Amino acid sequence: MKKLNLIFLTGFLALATLVLLGAQIPTRGIVRANSGLNVRSGPGTEYSDIGTLINGTDVQILEVSGKWYKIQSGAMQGYSFGKYIEVTEYTTVNEDEAAKRPYSTLRETNPNRPEVRKIDPRIIPQSD
Repeated sequence: MKKLNLIFLTGFLALATLVLLGAQIPTRGIVRANSGLNVRSGPGTEYSDIGTLINGTDVQILEVSGKWYKIQSGAMQGYSFGKYIEVTEYTTVNEDEAAKRPYSTLRETNPNRPEVRKIDPRIIPQSD
């Protein structure tokens, strides 16, 4: 029983800490790519290059889209892979504010993807 209480208390304290601290959202960073960092028009390698930032460039992080950051440096604004940006500054926002921030981007849905299974209507309960 004591072990169960300890587990419950530990979980509760961890959850309370997360709620009190809020969400950590990256806001500034430094380019960490020796050969330069490509800036693209969208969050993925299929998007066109719009420029390159040199190693050590300070960037403002505008949003997070999966593993990609939407960044701005001077007049250049676009997306770069987050692995090559060392985050130097975060902002903390509460849960409600964090829910308003863009995190991921759904570019398309394709119901014909192989991983989408067809639903057999015979196994879905019908309502009267």
